[in-house]
Amino acid sequence: EAYKKIIYVSHDAHYHGAQMLALNTVKVLREQFHYDVHVLLKKGGRLEGEFRKYATVYNLEEKYPDEVAVESLVDRLHREGVSVAICNTVVSGDLLKVLSEKNIRAISLVHEMPELIRDYRMEDNAALIARYADKAVFAAKLVMEKFRGISAIPEDKCAILPQGLYLKNAYRGRREEA
Repeated sequence: EAYKKIIYVSHDAHYHGAQMLALNTVKVLREQFHYDVHVLLKKGGRLEGEFRKYATVYNLEEKYPDEVAVESLVDRLHREGVSVAICNTVVSGDLLKVLSEKNIRAISLVHEMPELIRDYRMEDNAALIARYADKAVFAAKLVMEKFRGISAIPEDKCAILPQGLYLKNAYRGRREEA
């Protein structure tokens, strides 16, 4: 059976919450939904080897140092059958334009509150999400409302879905013990 192909963009592979969400989503896409996952890491990190267990990994910082190289990679992936992408966090919003230009539909997962977006100077990435993402999935209604204070985004592009780590809870069904 041929695998469906998908791009998953993560800003890095450090051992933090959003990156763990990315890793576990990639794992589920591969193992449960049988996707051929291509992970674009803007930077590497300690989880890069874990990502490689479930996906073909492209460390953009190491091997794709400029926009032309990234565009060439995305173009090649599109020619190989990739037509959809998931971009994890506002930090990865700067890749949405090239994805859109290559006719790759993209979902952007937004977790960050405006203070963090401003602290990391990611307002331009927020604007790129509003313009180029086919759908922006916000972790909570408050996150969406606050994002709109940074960048206007059409209502029909927005969805609110909790985002978690997909970890099994050892205490599930054992409330008293927990």
